[in-house]
Amino acid sequence: MMGPKKLSEIYDELRTAINQEAENPILALDRAIRTMKRNRKVARKELKSLILVRQALDRAVTGKPVKRRRPLPTKGTRKAV
Repeated sequence: MMGPKKLSEIYDELRTAINQEAENPILALDRAIRTMKRNRKVARKELKSLILVRQALDRAVTGKPVKRRRPLPTKGTRKAV
């Protein structure tokens, strides 16, 4: 825990801040991502970070939880006899 706020409180604050904006910041991030994908000289890390920020904002607005993949079952090691 990094502070006294819960994650749900932070998401609520993000939702209210996005609703108060004149332009949707997610749409602005979409435009920036599209222009960066067209330019081949753009660093991959910058593009990936923009995509992650966009996904986090979208998750905050829609309120959908993160879907995590199940770990694959591990096979036991076999002993050579």
